[in-house]
Amino acid sequence: MTDMTTLQILAGTALTPFAGLESTVPPLAEETFALDAPDLHLACVEAGTVRARCSLWWQHTPTLPGAETEKIGLIGHYAAFDDAAADVLLTAATTRLADAGCTCALGPMDGATWRPYRFVTEPGDHPPFFLEPTHPAAYPAQFARHGFAPYLHYYSALVPDLSALPAPAPTPPLGVTVRTLDPNRLAAELGRLYALTRRCFADNPLYTPPPEAAFLAQYRTLLPVIDPELVLIAEHDAQPVGYLFMLPDLCQKQRGESIDTVLLKTMAVVPELRGYGLGRWLLAHGQQRACERGYRRAIHALMHQRNPSRRISSRYAEPLRQYALLARPL
Repeated sequence: MTDMTTLQILAGTALTPFAGLESTVPPLAEETFALDAPDLHLACVEAGTVRARCSLWWQHTPTLPGAETEKIGLIGHYAAFDDAAADVLLTAATTRLADAGCTCALGPMDGATWRPYRFVTEPGDHPPFFLEPTHPAAYPAQFARHGFAPYLHYYSALVPDLSALPAPAPTPPLGVTVRTLDPNRLAAELGRLYALTRRCFADNPLYTPPPEAAFLAQYRTLLPVIDPELVLIAEHDAQPVGYLFMLPDLCQKQRGESIDTVLLKTMAVVPELRGYGLGRWLLAHGQQRACERGYRRAIHALMHQRNPSRRISSRYAEPLRQYALLARPL
């Protein structure tokens, strides 16, 4: 057991002060640190060995819905070898955020909701899927001991048999046309999806739009595994008004399994067209296409509790896993 009196906090605005230290947790990559641009990095160190680490953000953070006067601090890049190191680290982290004028701390969040965030709170028995947050089971309890409680809830759900679903309506509503991703114009396609994403998610809790370069870089890394036939783009008067983005569960391949599961990563409709059935049509049509392309199951991934996609998902899918973003006052 770690002696808490031997644990010390090392802080830096770059990773340089931590170079050369041994570590009992996975080290944070320099590239990740540079892209996520935290205001401060903390490490809990014992005898020259990092036993826990996290990053803090407070200068450019999102606002809480209905509490715009609150100043939010974020805790991300979190890893802890044991509870003793976690306690010292989280005490230091919340103190630093309070000293910076923050009135509320959220975690885990690596600076914004378009970067990794959320803890698994109800794991179930299904193995992890591609792009799902994973972490040691002890992490949520470590935050809970420091006064953190669930603030926003998220859910994933499983469609166990795509072949059993009813056929969708042949044409989308509202005179909308739907096409698949054009692999010959990927730069233009991703640029249109970026603009559309900003419109569709602007009113999501804690949403801050990613820089276009970061959005494009994120999706370019997925291009080798994207099936253009499973990316549906809805257009009205030649303007994009919604899209559905599905891709294979590559974790199955990593486990030595055949890939028979497709992931619904994103489904979005512009605010002015919500409530007319376009999202339902996109999902039903996307699942039918996935079935035709040999997929047996679908996972509707990481839906916010109040997102329309979760209501649509409930028509087809059964609960798979729950997650939460945690918060505490400072």
